Amino acid sequence: MVKFKVAASNPAVEIEKAKVEKNRQPTYLQKEALDACLELVHGRHIIRDITIIALMAYAGLRVSEIVKLNVTDFDKDNSRIAVLGKGDKWRYIPLPTELNQLLQAYLASRLEPWYSKETACRKPLSSKLRILFQ
Repeated sequence: MVKFKVAASNPAVEIEKAKVEKNRQPTYLQKEALDACLELVHGRHIIRDITIIALMAYAGLRVSEIVKLNVTDFDKDNSRIAVLGKGDKWRYIPLPTELNQLLQAYLASRLEPWYSKETACRKPLSSKLRILFQ
């Protein structure tokens, strides 16, 4: 048990340091939970939202890492993505073919200049995107 004293204004107060389990195995989202999560995705930004979920589920990215991503970090030819992670360290993550295709589809829809709201809401996912989640 590690204890430390709080500020000098109250030297008698001791707080026990939180115990953090080291070297624990990572936990993964079960397929059923992932499917349930994907069922909730709809609306104008469906491809973007599915891409974000896929990057977290299949590439293991954190939300903070996804927020920092730029278009230039995606290397579609080598099927990998450069990620700025904890401690401002870069790492390269290889992407499965389906996730590479999903990112390309998202970027194509994002960069399309006159993407209307009507077609965005009604646009179904292609069969290529559905393969990723089966």
